[in-house]
Amino acid sequence: MSDNNKRGRLTLILLVLFSLTPFVLGYVVFKGPEFLQPAKTVHKGELIAPPIPLFPMTPEEEIQFSIDGPQMVPMGAFSEIWQDELKGHWVMFQVVTAEHGCHALCKKTLHATRQIRLMLNKDIARIRRVIVVDSGISEDQAMAFRAFNENQHQQDEDKYLLQMRPGDQLMTLLTSAVGGPLQQGMVFLMDPLGNVMMWYPPNFNPYDVKKDLKRLLSVSPLRKL
Repeated sequence: MSDNNKRGRLTLILLVLFSLTPFVLGYVVFKGPEFLQPAKTVHKGELIAPPIPLFPMTPEEEIQFSIDGPQMVPMGAFSEIWQDELKGHWVMFQVVTAEHGCHALCKKTLHATRQIRLMLNKDIARIRRVIVVDSGISEDQAMAFRAFNENQHQQDEDKYLLQMRPGDQLMTLLTSAVGGPLQQGMVFLMDPLGNVMMWYPPNFNPYDVKKDLKRLLSVSPLRKL
C-alpha cells in the first residue's frame, strides 16, 4: 500500500472519530451521568455541616447555634480537674440518654472507642474519650458505666474516660445534626477547637473510625499533648 493510500485511510478514520465524538459524549451524559460525578468522599463517618461549636468562642457562634455557654459540663471531681483536655485534642464521645441507658450496645461502643484510641499508637496522646450522661441518669448510675468498663477490661486506660453532663442545648443540636433521635451506640468526633464535625451510627466499624482519625490527625496543625 502506497504512502498516499495510508495517509488517506488515516485521515478518513480520524474524520469518522471526530464526527462520532458529539454522539458518544451525548450518550455518556444521558445514559451514564455517574461517569461525570466527582470521586466518592474518602471519609467513613457522616459529616456535620456546619460543625457545632460546643465551646462557643464568639457571640456570633452563640447566636448562630442558639448556644448559651459550654455544652459539656464536667461530672465528678476527676472530670472537673481534666475538663480542659477537651480543648486542643480530638475527642470521641458518645451520649447516654435516660431513655436508653447504657446496656450491651452502649458498653460495646465504650470498648470500641477505647480500642480505636489504642490502635492509633503514637497519636494516642492526641485523642480523648468522653461519655456524655443525660441529666436523667444519676451520678451513681453513671459511675457504674465507667466501673463496668474498667472491670471488664482490667485496664487502667479507662480511668481517663471523662464523664460530662450535656449543656442545655446539646441534645437538641446533636439530634438536629443526625436528622433524628439519638440512638444508643452512636459516636461523635469533636475537633481540637471544640467543633463537633462527624458522627457514626450504632454498630459502626471501628476501623472506619480509625481511618478517619488517622487522616484527620495527619492534616491537623494542632498537636497539643
